[in-house]
Amino acid sequence: MNIVVSPAYGRDYKSKKDVIQAWNEGKDFINESQLHTGGGTYISKDDLQPGEKVELRYNRMTRLTFSEGA
Repeated sequence: MNIVVSPAYGRDYKSKKDVIQAWNEGKDFINESQLHTGGGTYISKDDLQPGEKVELRYNRMTRLTFSEGA
């Protein structure tokens, strides 16, 4: 199952390169996959299990790209 995340703390990224760089640097994102349960939690690359895939939302949630855990 893919985990969908978006930048935390009001951040946004205009390019795929920038959002992937932020993810790989361990910046916090919001786990959008949990919003249906009452609120997303903060998540970073360090929280993923090896092989887990994540959808990175960016550019005002209008674009996405994929990444994998450690």
